Amino acid sequence: MEEKGYKPYTYQIEAVLQALANCKAHGGTLIADVVGLGKTIIACMTAKALGKRGMVICPPHLMGDEDRKSGWRKYLEDFKLWDWETQSVGKLEEALEFVRDNEDIEVIIVDEALRFRNERTESYHNLREICRGKTVLLLTDTSFNNRPADLFSIIKLFTLPKKSTIILDENLETRFASYEVQFRKLAYIKNYWNSKDKKRRERAKRYYRELFASYIVEMDMVKKRAKRLAKEMRAILEPVVIRRNRLDLRHYPEKIDFPEVKDPVKWFFELTSFNLNRAGAVISYDISWNPVRVIQRVGRINRIAKKVYPEIYIVNFFPTEKGADIVRSREIAGTKMFMIHNVLGEDSKIFAPDEEPQASELYRRLTTYVEDEEESFFTKIKNMRR
Repeated sequence: MEEKGYKPYTYQIEAVLQALANCKAHGGTLIADVVGLGKTIIACMTAKALGKRGMVICPPHLMGDEDRKSGWRKYLEDFKLWDWETQSVGKLEEALEFVRDNEDIEVIIVDEALRFRNERTESYHNLREICRGKTVLLLTDTSFNNRPADLFSIIKLFTLPKKSTIILDENLETRFASYEVQFRKLAYIKNYWNSKDKKRRERAKRYYRELFASYIVEMDMVKKRAKRLAKEMRAILEPVVIRRNRLDLRHYPEKIDFPEVKDPVKWFFELTSFNLNRAGAVISYDISWNPVRVIQRVGRINRIAKKVYPEIYIVNFFPTEKGADIVRSREIAGTKMFMIHNVLGEDSKIFAPDEEPQASELYRRLTTYVEDEEESFFTKIKNMRR
């Protein structure tokens, strides 16, 4: 690894050990470290340890060039995974045909896996067929995009919902359907319990009565229920999800120097469009309804071993009060951000200074990897670090 310029950090090695245990117990794993912590390296190390031929499925711009000097092709070359294949997410039919014609393809790595959260698409169906009977490594910056069902969809790529090894008391489909209903009602209450619109306000109060059997809306109760819901979801996800953020890395022996991410600043605009950004700041003038896009922007300039500035600044443009009634982007994105902080943990405040970043802590269940008689790939890595 080091001869190729990679430094094996402890948190990466432990992630590989957990990934191997997850693959053995459940047939796959979800690597969801925040942007910039080296998910690709973890996946390649895991693939190397599995010792089987496989295929990487990723967006075309991540595949790399034919001479293996960039993208996934370079990573496969660096980790000596010479018999592996790379396929574009836009050519899944070709990938499926290749897998069917080559039975020695036993491992599938899917980069940016969350793009397959919609089960009703032909792409999802093809990917599901590609992954059938294979060991699956899913990579994503965050496994929660819009709703709990997003998690369920991608987990189903390597587990059968009604025969899942993840939970024992009921199947995943029933559990996530329940989360879906509760999450939607809690989000609606949070957005409209005090709305000027009578219909929305009354609907929010009705949802509150259904969930809490009370006519008096108390937002503390809504937050507590959301946190309890998040805790239950984390309990289910822990056996198959590996996620760390920069707050988690404080518990590891190496000192990894990251810039400090300052509290977000709000700037208001009259719905005009112009773009401002530079390497030490993230200026978002187009707040998406999906907060993951903003999280990714921050991660792109806050990467491991690539610190440029001691501090990173976040500035978010929001519509004025008049425009906010039309766009509602801040309201919708804020609700989703609340769930992301609670379910998966984020290390930075993204939209507002009152957000509560927290460690992901979806890495504690580490199972010891049993070495073969011959010195393993991981023993070699560990010895290099001593």
